[in-house]
Amino acid sequence: SDYQMPREAVERANTKWLTEKVVWESLLENMPGVALVRNLRNMAEIGLLAPTSDAEKFIINRLTNPNHMKRVHPIQVMQAAVSYNPKIMKDSQAHDTNRSRKSESTKPYKVSQPVMNALNAALHASYKNVEPSNKDIMLVIDISGSMYWNMLPNFFPFYPGEAAGLMALILAHIESNYYPMVFSD
Repeated sequence: SDYQMPREAVERANTKWLTEKVVWESLLENMPGVALVRNLRNMAEIGLLAPTSDAEKFIINRLTNPNHMKRVHPIQVMQAAVSYNPKIMKDSQAHDTNRSRKSESTKPYKVSQPVMNALNAALHASYKNVEPSNKDIMLVIDISGSMYWNMLPNFFPFYPGEAAGLMALILAHIESNYYPMVFSD
């Protein structure tokens, strides 16, 4: 950690360095909250998140530190949780066994329950990062089958129906006057 380079500098120099645990250890110290949640799975795949390791403790501390996570949106936390632990969403795939989230790791790792607990805490804290509209809101959610045909390309790893449910959850936490409704077909 003598050099304090951001990940982008390492990527521009040579992406093969991002497969090295020592590089991630160095990057971790100054990694912003958004980058931390975005790269959680990468760090797990290279073995940085070993149980009770200093890196795991550091990451848990950062995930549960509201000041460090103040720019992280709840959706980014959920994306990190699902990417890090794809089994969270396995049940929602029951409608179509031919489709896959393609989020199974190529380098197996053990999911850390303390990290998952920290992600849960980060999710709840991140609701404060969303500014409420303070208006009356009627939230109408389409729950028809078409909402599970294709994943959202820029919203990986969620189907539109899951994304709509996630947005409803966020609104339920931040808005005081909302009325949810659902419809199908």
